[in-house]
Amino acid sequence: MSDTGPEQPSGIALNEATGNDTEVRLTNAFVADNMGFTGGGLGVADLAEIYMSTHYINERTLIRYWSPGACSQIVDNEATLGGGVEILTGSYALIDETVFQQNQANIGTAIFARSESGSTDISVLDLSGYLVTNNEAGGVGDCSDLTAITLTGAQAFITYTTMADNEIESSVIGSGANGLLDINLSIMHQTDGVPTYLAFNPSNLSSANCVMVSTINDFNEISIGLSVDDPLFVNRSLKDFHLSDISPAIDTCFPLGLGSPILFDLDEEVRGWDDPDVSNFPKGPQTFDISYDENIRFIEDLIFLNGFEEGS
Repeated sequence: MSDTGPEQPSGIALNEATGNDTEVRLTNAFVADNMGFTGGGLGVADLAEIYMSTHYINERTLIRYWSPGACSQIVDNEATLGGGVEILTGSYALIDETVFQQNQANIGTAIFARSESGSTDISVLDLSGYLVTNNEAGGVGDCSDLTAITLTGAQAFITYTTMADNEIESSVIGSGANGLLDINLSIMHQTDGVPTYLAFNPSNLSSANCVMVSTINDFNEISIGLSVDDPLFVNRSLKDFHLSDISPAIDTCFPLGLGSPILFDLDEEVRGWDDPDVSNFPKGPQTFDISYDENIRFIEDLIFLNGFEEGS
């Protein structure tokens, strides 16, 4: 989906024109090169629901998916609000195993989510296993590029995510009036000193569990295992944000309270692999990496773990 014009709402627009409660599912989708007034790539409004994910079954058959490690992408979209995705008026977006990059906007280069003031219809953003990087990317547009993700009265639940090196001016995530951010097992990291999270209203609630950041900022409500550290990516200068073998994000946490975790990362590697070179003492069997990427170095150990060794 690509090539909309500046007066269009988005590459894919779900709103009152498509009917309230519209539901759309995107699998292994490439949403790119759209320009709209709001929601450059995807615009979701009026109680609509959108589900976007990677479908790995193709990788396990003779059909290879088109871009291993980045099969669902939202790339090179531009808008005033929500360069990649805009979520409004009580809508819901579930986005799994998706790459956001090189999107531009004044606010929310990757995502802008808002609930209308006084409304009981709350916009909800549910994100898991995705990579947000290089948004703005020195583009030629006239956008301010203040934040990568903005929440205004909306709720966001973020898990197994890496947000790194976005070219923004204010903060990676910005939360306006009555926003709620719940982020788990994720990395938010900048090298340019830009804050990772800013709450613009004291009524915001932020909850962070096992999150590695470059700055603490407004994570001051409920923070368990929030750490300031260098995640030691494989090659940051070349935008390779996989975890290196010596990353402090390896085997860091167990997803307590999250129910059944998603099983695979963007590379279709199983989550929760216990690296034998990382001690579990004294933290216990906390074998989950915090990142969109699960670092797996010993494939033979993984095969043994799953009972596929020869003769089993």
